[in-house]
Amino acid sequence: MVGRDTSSAPLLRHLHWLPIRKRIEFKLLVITYKCVNSQAPEYLQELITFRKPKYATRSSLDRTLLIVPKTRTLTGDKAFQTAGPRLWNSLPINIRQAKTLDIFKTNLKTHLFV
Repeated sequence: MVGRDTSSAPLLRHLHWLPIRKRIEFKLLVITYKCVNSQAPEYLQELITFRKPKYATRSSLDRTLLIVPKTRTLTGDKAFQTAGPRLWNSLPINIRQAKTLDIFKTNLKTHLFV
């Protein structure tokens, strides 16, 4: 099969499916959204902590930022309590402050597709 495109990217884009890495991020961020909005099991909610600013500044008005725990290993960086807040904080504020889970998912998928 010479000259045949074996990449799945065009098919994924046509079907509006996220690549695997982005799909993992999507799932992590949905769980994080549920934790932030008290829709997840308590044992997951206990793994995330909101950032409390030291000073009142314009950027401190965003109360949806989370603390990203420091880790020493690559495995620790992949744990939910680290990866979830890191990805969450990298989202634009309008996505983090979505009113409902459905709106969050729609905006997040659009954001990850770009």
